[in-house]
Amino acid sequence: MRARSGAAFWIAACVIVQTLWTSAAPAMSYAWYARVWHASNATISAIFAAYPVVVALTLFALGGLSDAIGRRATVLLGLAASIVGVTAFAMAGSVGHLFVGRLFMGLGVGLAAGPASAELLDHAPAGDRAFASAINTAAQVSGLGAATIVGGALIQYAPDPAHRTFDVLLLLLVALFVACWRYLPRGRQCVSADPGLRAARLPPDMRATVLSAAPSVMSAFVVGTVMLSLGAQIARDLVRSQNMLINGVVIASFATVWGAASLLFKRLPSHLAIRAGGGIAAISMLTLAFAAHIHSLAILIVSVFAAGIGYALLFMGGIALVGNRIDHRHRALSLSTLYFAGYAMQAITALALGIAASHIRLRDAVTFGAIAIAVACVLTAAHAGTFDTRRGDRDERTV
Repeated sequence: MRARSGAAFWIAACVIVQTLWTSAAPAMSYAWYARVWHASNATISAIFAAYPVVVALTLFALGGLSDAIGRRATVLLGLAASIVGVTAFAMAGSVGHLFVGRLFMGLGVGLAAGPASAELLDHAPAGDRAFASAINTAAQVSGLGAATIVGGALIQYAPDPAHRTFDVLLLLLVALFVACWRYLPRGRQCVSADPGLRAARLPPDMRATVLSAAPSVMSAFVVGTVMLSLGAQIARDLVRSQNMLINGVVIASFATVWGAASLLFKRLPSHLAIRAGGGIAAISMLTLAFAAHIHSLAILIVSVFAAGIGYALLFMGGIALVGNRIDHRHRALSLSTLYFAGYAMQAITALALGIAASHIRLRDAVTFGAIAIAVACVLTAAHAGTFDTRRGDRDERTV
């Protein structure tokens, strides 16, 4: 039984890896689509923004599905949808196929993210929830790093660059589907037969916890959106590199720092993690704006490193807050609610940056956007001191 629980823990971690890999898989391909397929900047921005929109809508409509049919079934449905989406990219011959692919990718990630995170917490070795939260973050780091580095390498050096990276991801998704089918527990956690995401179904104290954790997760997703949506372009403009592998490594450095910070600060109490993360993320955005103005690679690196640390602390603080205060029956719904808030904010940010960049210079769009995000991060850090953290701190020290 213990061995099977351990297998479920690491398989759930792999599901989380694929959510970030799937979501970021096209990131290194956008420049190729623009150059070879002559896709406009507006079209590329719409493809990027379509994903978080679909994820947010999926979480809103089906965020509680795992409470109705079980986490294993929901994860399998999510992986099946991701397989369809990645297949669309692997066989794409036009921009229309890309929109179809992003729709199914968003559906798949929206279904699988919350239940997989809940499984990770429930099967944590020795019930160590702080360790599970850190592995959750590290799994996302691995997925993002794989998407940008593997994708960049295949686009730069492999034949058929538009499709090869998705062929590799497709094979991994099929293998993961088989592993989930075999090893994830079949038990059902039925709280309600209504699959929709309705925070009102949570008891008032749990609802308050989710609302307290949401700003930190939303701020983390906004910082990540800036790095993913503008990362390749910043690498090209500031690093002056036309090599997609190098550009992928630059973007992946954000994830590397994020992962290291998640492990280094995994025992930090939630409210301290959110306070520190908000402040560091604000600094990262301001230094990014400065780097865009002076075209400094050194300042850009400082910004990327600060963004990685800020993201890790903000995200880990929000996830740990929910993991420590909400019982296992409501945990999947609570985590799905957090992901809904994060992806909704990611969609708003991506669309706002795209609209701004189409009307003003990219440098100015980055500057104004970075300042606005910095202010939001500071407010998030201040918010961490407004709710009662005493019980959460005690919980974190006793895990």
